[in-house]
Amino acid sequence: MNDESEYKNGRRKESRAFCFARLKFVADIKAHKILNGVIVNRSDSGMEIFSYIPLSENQKVTIISPPYLSQKTFIVKWIRKYLDDFFMIGLKSDT
Repeated sequence: MNDESEYKNGRRKESRAFCFARLKFVADIKAHKILNGVIVNRSDSGMEIFSYIPLSENQKVTIISPPYLSQKTFIVKWIRKYLDDFFMIGLKSDT
């Protein structure tokens, strides 16, 4: 994440924990299409995920599973394209 407010003295305010968990989420509430991804790391304020679907900055996503994140919403802060259909995405908690 490139948001300077998330860093203190050149380091993150919160530490990130490595996490490798399957993720189901909805990126467009009206479409009701459940998308899949993988959580790579997370903290109290956000997470990084891998997704096969490109998302847009400032897009809101709602988590379906894993259960400990169910119904929480996040905002897309950044996207990095690695392959034609493989993206790393930074999400920040919306709460």
